[in-house]
Amino acid sequence: MAQAQKKNTKTSVWQRFIAGAAWASVLLLWAGAASVYVNPSWCSYAVVPGMGFPFLLAGTLLMLFFCLLFAPRQAWIPLVGVVACFGSVMAYCPINFEKTAPEGSISLMTYNVHGWGTAKNWDGDTNRTAAFIAARQPDIVCLQEAYCADKVMAKIKKTMRTGGLVHFDSVKLSDNRLVCFSKYPIVGKEKVCSSKMNGAAAFKLLHPDGDTLIVVNCHLESMHLSGDERSDFKKMVERNPKVNTNRTSRRLVSKISRAGVRRGLQADAVADYVERHAGTPLIVCGDFNDTPISYTCYTIGRDLHDAYRASGNGLGRSYNRDAMFVRIDHVFCSSHWEAYEADVVDSVYLSDHHPVVCKLHRKD
Repeated sequence: MAQAQKKNTKTSVWQRFIAGAAWASVLLLWAGAASVYVNPSWCSYAVVPGMGFPFLLAGTLLMLFFCLLFAPRQAWIPLVGVVACFGSVMAYCPINFEKTAPEGSISLMTYNVHGWGTAKNWDGDTNRTAAFIAARQPDIVCLQEAYCADKVMAKIKKTMRTGGLVHFDSVKLSDNRLVCFSKYPIVGKEKVCSSKMNGAAAFKLLHPDGDTLIVVNCHLESMHLSGDERSDFKKMVERNPKVNTNRTSRRLVSKISRAGVRRGLQADAVADYVERHAGTPLIVCGDFNDTPISYTCYTIGRDLHDAYRASGNGLGRSYNRDAMFVRIDHVFCSSHWEAYEADVVDSVYLSDHHPVVCKLHRKD
């Protein structure tokens, strides 16, 4: 009898320990999902749980698997935790049935071209990035980090015209340049916000149906991580014993938090612009330097629709360096549009970003 009671006590303690660990993983996951509601200006470290959302999700799923093996009665805890965050999971890694865009849809590309690449990215007078874009023949192209000399831009414009992109305009942000190429006339532009090399610009396009379409091109505050810091992050993910995990983590968290505050202010400015132009056909796209689970995406997309979530599939990694398997380039649109065929073109490595493409059909 005493041995049975002792065994039951050990089992009870084990069950409580598993339950506690399961609830801990769930609460951390929920904190990551809820971080989108917290303005980084209030708490700069609030951006960190959102950045870590995929790791928190993986931890909770691992906890579910562990519970199913060793404590089935506690498996409901991580299961409920994941189900409660289903919307956030779908925002990060959507699953959609493929639908072909109706005839008459406009095709859009957003692409951080990283200064049009190095000297190796040129074939005579033809820039390979520009040639790639022209070959796809999108109707509208928004480019970030598109800085170059005027003589170089003249060559790029010539290549773009081969793809029907005959209209061009740009807004300069310090050494950065936000560019719009279009098959439709560009009838106006304005700076939405700026902070040194980062910010957003709005381009007004004359759509063939007679409406004015506003396209907001964004290049929001980056993490400002050095090559060594990105390399250290990769080593941390790979569990490389040569990296000092504690010191590296503190340094990365500090930088990510500071950048998150500035990016949050820019997101507020873009959201205010969207609100002021409610009722106008609107597209907001570009390099947000933030993941789908972030204050940035939540705030900008509050009154818009996420094209990739609506019609894309999978993680959609748009930043292609180191171990950062994230989608930080986004396309949002107003309710005037229905999104189709959103995709990250991960077969091209002409920049440190992959281009994001989609088609938008004007609703009746």
